[in-house]
Amino acid sequence: MSKMSLLVAVVVAALLGWVVGSQPVAAKKETSADCDGKGKKCEVAIAVDCKIGKFFCTVSANPHVLAIREKAKEKVSFTVAKDFEFDTPGIVVEDDPGKVFECKGDGPGKVVCTNAHANTGFQVFKYSVRVKGQAPLDPWMVND
Repeated sequence: MSKMSLLVAVVVAALLGWVVGSQPVAAKKETSADCDGKGKKCEVAIAVDCKIGKFFCTVSANPHVLAIREKAKEKVSFTVAKDFEFDTPGIVVEDDPGKVFECKGDGPGKVVCTNAHANTGFQVFKYSVRVKGQAPLDPWMVND
């Protein structure tokens, strides 16, 4: 490949990256839901929206805020979009000194967290969603 061809390829790649990166990204509406262990399952769907292949992606959680009601010692299931995998670890619960949540992978596309739902009253937990090759996302869970 000549130097001129290489230079043209680099310039085209840079322009393509600039065009794609400068496109406005519509903000996703942050959602909330609750579960109670009595029929309302605690499930969080992790979506990955990409502009080109697996590049220029945005990770989102639905719901963004999950309220776990009635002192339910319910398992919370996280499932990532098809063609993506969770990193190891896939879900990390921040600021959880009492170890209320214990999370384990259940295959490459699923993580299940067991919620001890300690009798400490209202608690808010930020957690980190880690999808391979993507920036982490930090949504919330609430024990009510």
